[in-house]
Amino acid sequence: TGRKQGQEWLAVRGAIHQALALRGSRIALYDLRETFERSEAPLPSSFLGALQTIGDDSCLEPLAAAFSRARSDARWQHQLTHAFHEIVKRERITKRHSALRRALAKAPGLGG
Repeated sequence: TGRKQGQEWLAVRGAIHQALALRGSRIALYDLRETFERSEAPLPSSFLGALQTIGDDSCLEPLAAAFSRARSDARWQHQLTHAFHEIVKRERITKRHSALRRALAKAPGLGG
């Protein structure tokens, strides 16, 4: 039951982050970055939705870290790649930006 409760709590956290993000609040950005940086398994889609809505250049490296750990999960890698590119596009991050260069060094597969 501990694992199930953990998954339920993760789903609730994701929903809260997404609701805050949709209201324009960036209060949960630190937790979002940390969650992606440490995640060992795919996260609920609400985490990706929140990150796509409020994520900035500081989120690129955590997404790259999650991408590099998701080697055997093509679906999760695809979702992470989409979120990564949405942030880059929305924030108008160019290839000269140091955060983008660091993220791509960690996970070159995100560049495609």
